[in-house]
Amino acid sequence: MPGLNRNLVEHRLPMILGKKPVKQNPRRFAQQVIEKIKEEIERLLKAKFIRTSRYTDWVSNIVPVIKKNGKMRVCINFRDLNAATPKDAYPMPIAETMIDAVAGNEILSLLDGYSGYNQIYIAKNDVSKTAFRCPGSLGTYEWVVMSFGLKNVGATYQRAMNLIFHDLIEKFMQVYIDDIVIGSKRKVEHIQHLKLSFERMRKHGLKINLLKCAFGVSAGDFLGFVVHQKGIEIDKNKTRAIMETKPPSNKKELQSLLGKINFLRRFISNLSGKTKVFSPLLRLKEEEEF
Repeated sequence: MPGLNRNLVEHRLPMILGKKPVKQNPRRFAQQVIEKIKEEIERLLKAKFIRTSRYTDWVSNIVPVIKKNGKMRVCINFRDLNAATPKDAYPMPIAETMIDAVAGNEILSLLDGYSGYNQIYIAKNDVSKTAFRCPGSLGTYEWVVMSFGLKNVGATYQRAMNLIFHDLIEKFMQVYIDDIVIGSKRKVEHIQHLKLSFERMRKHGLKINLLKCAFGVSAGDFLGFVVHQKGIEIDKNKTRAIMETKPPSNKKELQSLLGKINFLRRFISNLSGKTKVFSPLLRLKEEEEF
């Protein structure tokens, strides 16, 4: 499947001066987990997302994550590599500004990038840094394309989207990483906007996941909010997550709850005044309970 032209964008992994390569210690896995890892590795090889790795200075471990459908996602513990990589300061769009821009349109199309990060190649000189160890006799592999968990992948993807859609963004399109919304005032206008967008995608080889797209709708979920012609609404799942949260018993749990509430701050007047009562608790040490 890969990917976008290297002349347009590549993901680079520069090193902070003085940082040395790290080879993480091997992990053990149950045999049934190894079988699922093998299936996923075969899929990634077939998709040409990864390749066999040899003589690498960096080796990270697999963190297997079982999805709801029973299949496994191969995540990688890039903690050491990320610690040695400087932060990409590329500016990200302001979510609230984008949501306001989308609201008020009569007709919307919401698009989702297909295997988003995997559409961008890693710079050839940096591929070996992404090497990861599989259990048993499965071997060691490295990522040819961007992988979840790598530092700065969001910034790299946003940079690519801005380069591809630079003259369409803010006219009728909003793009936040791999979430694209096309908004129009009229149906005829919307068809033209879709045509221009698809022509640009075809030109650069950008692929979308049709199963996660919605075309010509009057309302849709964008960045956690429901947007439509009349304005913006709270996603009921967000409020449910708050209502079903157990009362916090320590600082970490309180911070998590306040983070969920802060996401909805535009709908809560004087939120800072309402939550300042928790300030003394936020000054406690991490290990202290309420």
